[in-house]
Amino acid sequence: MAKFNFDYAPEYALTYGKAKAGKEMTVILNLGCPDSKQWFLDNQADLFKAVDEGTLLLHLKFWNKDKDDLVNGAVADDFVDYSNPEKALEYVRDVFENQEKLNEQNVEQVPEYLETRYGVTDGPHNTDASDKVIEEAVTNDIFKLPTVIIDDQMYFDDTLKPAAELIK
Repeated sequence: MAKFNFDYAPEYALTYGKAKAGKEMTVILNLGCPDSKQWFLDNQADLFKAVDEGTLLLHLKFWNKDKDDLVNGAVADDFVDYSNPEKALEYVRDVFENQEKLNEQNVEQVPEYLETRYGVTDGPHNTDASDKVIEEAVTNDIFKLPTVIIDDQMYFDDTLKPAAELIK
């Protein structure tokens, strides 16, 4: 039985790759978290190479962690368009690449900033997705960002490794 329990329904996760891939990875991120940004941007090439080669099934989930310096990221997380994973991935990359500008905004200005800069709108399932990931973080004892789970092992902080090491 799996050690971790996640709902990978399309309205709760961005999923890339084939169900029959040899490895399955879940990555928990927050778009306003500098550590999430660093790990994702540093590892995206290896992640999506493995996805393209059919060796990795990748699930991205966005956690609106209750922490003051992540509040803008939580707002940005709610704009992820789960109905269009390719467009959502473009948005995630763009927000991470411009994270400093996101985090400079007053929280009240973030929705307008995101709509203007990225042309996104708050999707109908995003609140449900946020609530689901908050629940999953508690259920799975996740307390750090980013967190990567592969082969029933959880990696975060000092145990977090490059994607290439984790998926080999």
